[in-house]
Amino acid sequence: MMRRKLFLAALVLAAFFFVLIVIFRFDLLPAMPKQNAAVILTGKVHKIEEKEKQVLLFLSHAKGEDGERISSYGHVIVTVSAVQFSSGEIRIGNRIKAPCNYMEFGKARNAGNFDEESYYRSMGISGKFRLQKKGKIEITDDSFDAGRQWLFEIRRKIRRIFQSILERDEEKAGIFSAIVLGDRSGVESDVKNLYQKNGIAHVLAVSGLHISLIGMGLFRLLRKQFYTPVSAILSGSVMVLFCILSGGSASAIRSTTMFLLRMIAAIRGKTFDLLSGLSFAGLLLLLTNPLYLTNSAFLLSFGAILGLALPGHAAENFLSLQNSVGKAFFASLSVFLMTAPVLMSIYFEISLFSVLLNLAVIPLMSLILGSGILGGISGLLSLALARFAIGLGTYLLSFVEILCRILDYLPFLVFITGKPGTVRILLFYALLLGGTVLWGWWVRRERAGISFFRNKPERWKWCCIGIWILLLLFVLFLRIPHHDLQITFLDVDQGDAILVEMPSGEVCLIDGGSSSISDVGTRRMESALKYYGISEIDYAFVSHTDSDHFSGMLELMEESGAGSIRIRHLCLPVFEGNENQTLLVTAAEKRGVPVTFLSSGMTYSFGKVHLTCLHPASGKTYSNVNAASEVLSLTYGGFSALFTGDLEQEGEQELLHRFPSLDHDLLKVGHHGSRDASSSAFLDAVSPQIAVISVGVKNPYGHPHKEALERLNECGAQIYQTAEKGQIRVRVDQTGTVTIHTMF
Repeated sequence: MMRRKLFLAALVLAAFFFVLIVIFRFDLLPAMPKQNAAVILTGKVHKIEEKEKQVLLFLSHAKGEDGERISSYGHVIVTVSAVQFSSGEIRIGNRIKAPCNYMEFGKARNAGNFDEESYYRSMGISGKFRLQKKGKIEITDDSFDAGRQWLFEIRRKIRRIFQSILERDEEKAGIFSAIVLGDRSGVESDVKNLYQKNGIAHVLAVSGLHISLIGMGLFRLLRKQFYTPVSAILSGSVMVLFCILSGGSASAIRSTTMFLLRMIAAIRGKTFDLLSGLSFAGLLLLLTNPLYLTNSAFLLSFGAILGLALPGHAAENFLSLQNSVGKAFFASLSVFLMTAPVLMSIYFEISLFSVLLNLAVIPLMSLILGSGILGGISGLLSLALARFAIGLGTYLLSFVEILCRILDYLPFLVFITGKPGTVRILLFYALLLGGTVLWGWWVRRERAGISFFRNKPERWKWCCIGIWILLLLFVLFLRIPHHDLQITFLDVDQGDAILVEMPSGEVCLIDGGSSSISDVGTRRMESALKYYGISEIDYAFVSHTDSDHFSGMLELMEESGAGSIRIRHLCLPVFEGNENQTLLVTAAEKRGVPVTFLSSGMTYSFGKVHLTCLHPASGKTYSNVNAASEVLSLTYGGFSALFTGDLEQEGEQELLHRFPSLDHDLLKVGHHGSRDASSSAFLDAVSPQIAVISVGVKNPYGHPHKEALERLNECGAQIYQTAEKGQIRVRVDQTGTVTIHTMF
């Protein structure tokens, strides 16, 4: 009964905060100053994170004075350059005072991009400040937390030990720092992506697995020598220290709290109830910081244990599983099902094979983690001893990576699902929990001697469970096709990338590159494409071969393995003798992507949508690639859009000569709004109602130029800039009604 009361209390509290934070968007954090505002910041240092070029000071009870008033900011971050920071002076627990400037957290510029603001605010951190260049940090109270400071220094030493003994393999040094210390800053992005695609990214974070392996292993070892209370107190104390050492994430706090409750139960001679422990930990964390409800680590950690406690336990009892392999499989499957919607909402893709892969990886993690801990601790005494201790772990990590890379080439390993809608998530969990209740009810009837399956073969139960799982998977991967035209101008800073989703289901990409963002394909474009559930681009059009129009597209073509986005056809303008064009053609040939050279008059039809190339003309010579930019005209019923690449006056004049009437509803403004594009004559001919400028924030070219904006205003167009609005999504329904949504 107590377990049900605790669980109900945790659900009610979570529902209350969900309504308050997610639905009504009530801001629980204090208001912050304006961007770059200068303040004298004071606060208590409660955490220090050292990066390669800077140090992050996490302050609690922070206050800022701007000359007029003093404001309370709660928990904040202060970034300090490595040159300005003196590691021997500032210690955890010190109260400091420093001249700082407020720096807004980075926001997602496109749907699906990483949102720094949401990430930090979900941990209760209000804002970020930067120490002024000539500013100095003054310690106003030098008293410090000796225990936390000692753990911080141990953490720093162990990280350096990993870097020293694995100096020839920085990748594994980063992984060991992640799984032992909870520090993922050294994990390379391709390793993160590999683990993520295979559904084992959880091993790169300090989670319940770590606490269970370390804590229960230590408890059982101590219990051979000491009484249970002594063993429980010692192992519990070690776990608290480990939680602090690893950074105290939501998942680490959850698992440590549950471990302590397990130890209390052992001391009292009671049975530990998984659901009660989870409920208590949830209440504790949400009362401490309600915004944890929006934290992915919190949701995945609690979701995994709920999967074990509810559907996993119910299915195991219903099937009367006795085999340890069968129990492990259903435990892994239950965790997968409970966390799948969360994973899909974070990564927009999921691996079905992760259920089996985790069965192999999780047992290995006990050895890898143990090897890492022994290596880190022994390294405090001898680096040679540390190399020996960590040896087994490095070989096992290599085996895990080889296994992941082999699986990465299997077809259908990863499904790009897109971000699931609220209705689909609610339907999925209703089916999941409904089945859990049903299996529990049948088990109680069986124990009472009355059951539908009493005189039936055992396979009937397996059939019922199988049908239930298939229904869950059907809802999980259910995609309801839209019947509207969607044109999304992705924010790639200084560059162009236009996603066109046809009502008939085909997907086109017009340009895709940036001159200001490296790896724009993976950092801006890929996550946005996956957010919309796009795994294939039917036609990729490159307007011309400047890098800010194709660099991201080239990244997509060079990617391989499960979960990569495939380009099926590449369309280039007829402009020869260009090295970048050769680069694109070579990449396409390696991937078996057919290449078409477009010229005026060529048309592609996608149901009711027609995409026609108006420029360049076949056989004509142009002075530069901008003059030969592809110009594409899209028509859908009574709606039309004109995409002009980097077309400037030379190309505009030729286009007007061949097409005097260019009337279009939407214009993608040429050359990012440069002075030499969008002439008055051209705008008069196009007469756009909507003008979209893809341009970088504070770009060095001065785009869009004042003259171009004046001409656009004179023609009466409604102007949208990606620098101001982020991603711009234009929706045209079957009646021709146009709706525009922006990120900001």
